[in-house]
Amino acid sequence: MHEIRWKRPLASIEYLYADGVGDVKDYFEEEAFLHDVLDANDCGEPVCVVLYRDENGNRLLQSDEWMEEIDCPAVSVREEPAPPVQDRDSTYEIYQIPATENSADYLFLSYERAKSQLSAKDYVCVYSAPLEPGMTLDGIYARHNRDDRPAAQTMRSLSVSDVVVVRGKQSTQVFYVDSIGFREVPQLVPMLEWLKKKATQKSRPPRPAGRDER
Repeated sequence: MHEIRWKRPLASIEYLYADGVGDVKDYFEEEAFLHDVLDANDCGEPVCVVLYRDENGNRLLQSDEWMEEIDCPAVSVREEPAPPVQDRDSTYEIYQIPATENSADYLFLSYERAKSQLSAKDYVCVYSAPLEPGMTLDGIYARHNRDDRPAAQTMRSLSVSDVVVVRGKQSTQVFYVDSIGFREVPQLVPMLEWLKKKATQKSRPPRPAGRDER
């Protein structure tokens, strides 16, 4: 079964304000975490460090020497089970083949029947949303097949031949909706990234012409 590759953070830093928790930053690399937590300590910035534990109760962050350097009373530490999140900015997108006279021949076909023709250029992005913690491909499929599914007026329900793109800071994954389950199709990643960049550039307003331009 092909699934979203969740990458759990080692630790997080919650930046505290008078009205509660403000920004929260997840850390997947130890070096970046150590830099920021020691910087907060040196600056006297009020933060709460969250250290995550695996299923056996072991800390995911291996280093603990930095804790001896923490002397600022505004820096607190707590431990929690690691959340199944890739990062807080992860999103998912749904791409569908437009149902027109010129639709690709593999519209609504299984991956085995479509793989020889599969091309990112046949698809249009019809939906994008944040990827909620713990969300699975099956969960996305169920959400977009409900009677009250999101964007029901602008896109059809998630169906065979549709493509789901999962974007995170660490990676981008592309999945083809198959007759049963999903099939990861990494070969579509470069073209879909190029098409997304092109669409973003096209949607930007034109730059105002300078006074000297003729």
